[in-house]
Amino acid sequence: SGATLTVEPGVTVKANAAFGITVGSGVSSIGILNAQGTAAQPITFTTNNAVPAAGQWAGINLAFTNANTILDHCVIEYAGTGTNDTNLRIASSTPTIRNSTIRFSDGRGINTLTSAPILENNTVTDNGTYGVYIDDWASAPSNPVFQNNTVNNNGSYPLHVELTHFPFPF
Repeated sequence: SGATLTVEPGVTVKANAAFGITVGSGVSSIGILNAQGTAAQPITFTTNNAVPAAGQWAGINLAFTNANTILDHCVIEYAGTGTNDTNLRIASSTPTIRNSTIRFSDGRGINTLTSAPILENNTVTDNGTYGVYIDDWASAPSNPVFQNNTVNNNGSYPLHVELTHFPFPF
């Protein structure tokens, strides 16, 4: 199994241009990101640029994580560069993202691929294209949870869902 990265409440993580955070690297190397801030002390993932703008870093890529990955009271902003073009990419993972703000991506706010995240009580706003893009093309349904989120002021649609399995328990 892989490693666990724990980020304490109130911490700001700044990334240089074109860099990002990837958690997990394959089925044999499951990674865990434990970022549990509070309302008074959120955790912020952002650009290291003195003049922030959308697309200045590669964002967070949760590639092969499990239910132990939790982002609570986090702000993820100003990402969207590179092939993922998103603030938060969730692939082959089952994290919980709650009480968080996902904003100012050059592309998508949240992009899921063959995953079963729990997305609840988040604000996804001011992203360049989709607010939330859920793609379920696996051989079995992934069953994401999407509840009590506010998704607004994004460049195209607030929510895009691609399904290959019916009925989809959404």
